[in-house]
Amino acid sequence: MAERVAVIGGEGNMGRLTTTLFQHIGHETVVSDVANPNTLTPIEAIRSSRIVFFSVLPIAEIPKILAAAADIITPDHIILDNASSKTPLIQTLNNLANKGLSVCSTHPLCKHDQPLHGQKVLLMDVGPRPEQARHLAERLYTQAGMVVVEMPFEAHDHSMLIVQGLPHLLWRAVGEVYAKRGIDPEALQQIGTANFRLFDLAMWRTLIQMPEISSEIIRNFLDQEEGNQLVTDLQEAVTSIIASDDRTQLSESLRQDADQLDQNGIRTRMNEISTTVLEGLANLDVESLMVISPVDKAGVLEKMAGAFAKAGISLTEIRSHVSDGTVKFRIGIDEKTSNPTTLKRAITLLIRRGFAVIELPK
Repeated sequence: MAERVAVIGGEGNMGRLTTTLFQHIGHETVVSDVANPNTLTPIEAIRSSRIVFFSVLPIAEIPKILAAAADIITPDHIILDNASSKTPLIQTLNNLANKGLSVCSTHPLCKHDQPLHGQKVLLMDVGPRPEQARHLAERLYTQAGMVVVEMPFEAHDHSMLIVQGLPHLLWRAVGEVYAKRGIDPEALQQIGTANFRLFDLAMWRTLIQMPEISSEIIRNFLDQEEGNQLVTDLQEAVTSIIASDDRTQLSESLRQDADQLDQNGIRTRMNEISTTVLEGLANLDVESLMVISPVDKAGVLEKMAGAFAKAGISLTEIRSHVSDGTVKFRIGIDEKTSNPTTLKRAITLLIRRGFAVIELPK
């Protein structure tokens, strides 16, 4: 049954995405966001809706909003959130759940601007009656093709220490060093090794995120005893490696670390995965086009690839990105089968078939 959903923080990146996802499963949405005074206030939005979804930064504002709305929140309300850190919410959400509200906390493990299909989302039951909220969260995310992973609510922030907190801390620190030393990241990419390319991608994946998100994650990481211990362990490891002037001894120590971590053949699997990623990126670097389909439907890939085949061009890589109903294909071209004549013919065929084509610089 369609209901009205109040999305608090609905004009932020994840807020807009969440609003769209609710609309896709047939719910009416109202938005409240302090960044836009023309939207409803949180009190007005909550009063007009039975379902309330929080997508708010700073996260500590969520308990304040709920406290201000205490007089209008009833046991019939369903409460959800997508905060990346849960510690600021534990007491408030548990209190609401113990008053009879259905509460489920969520954490999509991806950015708002990437295709959601196949991405993971954490769902966390809160209190004794989470069923309505969890069922709604499952519908919300699975209709977008996301993979649901359930975890205990109180365990979230501890579980995220290494997979979320440590990367944000490390990559933001590296970014600060680059900025202070005036390092040119474009120049580094021109001469970077394969290992550096993976390193650089991981760093930029963090740097392009909102600093407010990293700030929340890093502070929550450092507010936990184990987070501080991980920092101490890291400092000790770096100090130990730097202090080792015996290359043979250092090599043996590093080998032992890798061997200890190589459980169930993960070293081989990660080598295959990283090699495949690097091969694809290299193929795109040789020569590539951006081909854009105005529609996302079955047969688009065959129609697009067929134009290259008809022009006599072999493809070395195809990467796709779905956005707002369109599909962007990044195409790697085999330079041995490509020349100005065949490339022009392929582009002409693509345009006739309804695609837009952007030639990318080498």
